[in-house]
Amino acid sequence: FFVALVCVNLLWCGIGHTDLWSFSPLFGKGPGQPTIERERKWLEKIELQKMALEAARHLCQEARGVLTSLRGGPPMVARGDLAHDLMDLRGLIKHSLTLNTPIPGSSGPDSPPPSPVNVPQETSFEPHTSLDPPPPEDVGPFARPFLAVVMDPRAAGPHTLVALRSLHRLLEQDSLLVASPHADHPFTVALEPLTKGVLNCKFEQTDAGADEAVEMAIADLLALIVQRDRRSLKPETFMDAFNTVFVTRNTFVHSPALCYHFEDVLTAMCNALFGDLDSLQDPAGRLVLEFLVNQLLHTPLVGGMDEASKEAQMAHDATRVLCLRLSRTALKAAFEENFWTNEDLVEAATGNPTIDSNAGDSEERSLLQ
Repeated sequence: FFVALVCVNLLWCGIGHTDLWSFSPLFGKGPGQPTIERERKWLEKIELQKMALEAARHLCQEARGVLTSLRGGPPMVARGDLAHDLMDLRGLIKHSLTLNTPIPGSSGPDSPPPSPVNVPQETSFEPHTSLDPPPPEDVGPFARPFLAVVMDPRAAGPHTLVALRSLHRLLEQDSLLVASPHADHPFTVALEPLTKGVLNCKFEQTDAGADEAVEMAIADLLALIVQRDRRSLKPETFMDAFNTVFVTRNTFVHSPALCYHFEDVLTAMCNALFGDLDSLQDPAGRLVLEFLVNQLLHTPLVGGMDEASKEAQMAHDATRVLCLRLSRTALKAAFEENFWTNEDLVEAATGNPTIDSNAGDSEERSLLQ
């Protein structure tokens, strides 16, 4: 009986369910508790490591693409600070990955379950997620080299376009996460300074086609930032981003396809903002609706029968139509994506008499007013 019991324990231990004695009724411990929780924690840790390694690979790939683009520029750009910052980024990524390396053979409650076969295990990287988020005015070390190319006036339009598209792909594929103490990997970015940096984009103009591509990339990146986490942006910063896309659509002479693309970007920004409201007194929503209403009220009616007057009138009519469409989208998203009680609607429609009697009531008006 003793020999048979030892054989059963050895077989049970060999397939990785538990330790040698936890299953043995001879030692009074019964069937033993399976290590499901420990295995789950270890699998989650491995998944985080894979995410961090994939994000690191993507960051290095995008940095190499931007650096290759800079190499085709003048010497001050090809071998200047912009190129050196991108080259130093790879070392920074490796350092961040190796800050906290686990030992697969270590003992303890968080140790991995025993392997079913004697296969040598490779030492994998543990993402260091305890890094403090960057200061409010710092975009973060991993997005800073890309944003420097966007903001540097020495970079030509093609170089700026490559950097903007790289930032867009990094955010879209979660290789750069929103800065938070609970981020899944250490490669994070602060959206407020990133948005301000994109709004301050400066580049050397080359030709009309390349310049329009840069404007489209700026609009796409601003829309993605708003969709990622619009609450990370101040109301004034969000309004600057919305106003920049709106003015760019109406100021410059663009192809019809590009104008339609800007309208889609503005619609996406309205859906992201008004579909996620805390109250009907949201300051960012109030700024956007006031801007659209003012555009409707102050767009002039151009008289005259000459061609220039007719074109100006058509442009103003298109602006009014766009403002009406965006206002409809904003209100539709506000009342379809959020739940408001009857008291919320009555208060938002009637307002507070004590507030309305003050001189600064424009700062307290609801979205309905």
